Amino acid sequence: MQTAPPPLVPLFRSRAQALLLEQLALYRTQPATLNELADATGVSYHALYKEVRRLEQAGLVTVGKIGNVLQVALDRASPAAEPLVALLEATLGVRQHLAHRLCGLDGLVGAWIYGSWAARYTGVEDGPAPQDIDVLVVADDRLPARQVRDACAAAGRQVAREVNAVVVAPGEWDRADSGFLREVKTGPLVAICPATSRGPDDGR
Repeated sequence: MQTAPPPLVPLFRSRAQALLLEQLALYRTQPATLNELADATGVSYHALYKEVRRLEQAGLVTVGKIGNVLQVALDRASPAAEPLVALLEATLGVRQHLAHRLCGLDGLVGAWIYGSWAARYTGVEDGPAPQDIDVLVVADDRLPARQVRDACAAAGRQVAREVNAVVVAPGEWDRADSGFLREVKTGPLVAICPATSRGPDDGR
């Protein structure tokens, strides 16, 4: 079944197509398998396969094989590749810019986008693209809150959006004593650093 166009980038035919292109254009410098792309996007293998074939016919992606495994990559030689990457960077690219500036910082436990942008990205909520982006960062005392906020502000300037960062300690995040943190945990979350992030229920 075709999913609705993604609220943040309604130019694409479906959310599956947008997430696939986001991965190939912004996060992948080498070909990826469909299983890798399914894990990264949360889209089923079957849905991705159909989108890959459409994009291959349009000359936007290249498809190769190693044994029986398909390898997919954005066709960077396509005349449409450069403007496509620019479009994705301006719309969905905030997550890439935040990851570049946050992931790997000493003391970082996890980082997520929450609120309206996350709701649009995950398809939970329709509506215009938010003008600001809310970020929740869990960090221990090795990582100063000011450093986090400066990094988020810099990422926001790259996509012309205000990025509002809230920094909490790991114990605060685990306990979620405040109504604000409980609301964040139960709402849509988009992981910025999936390799290090600890989800709402992990380790509980």
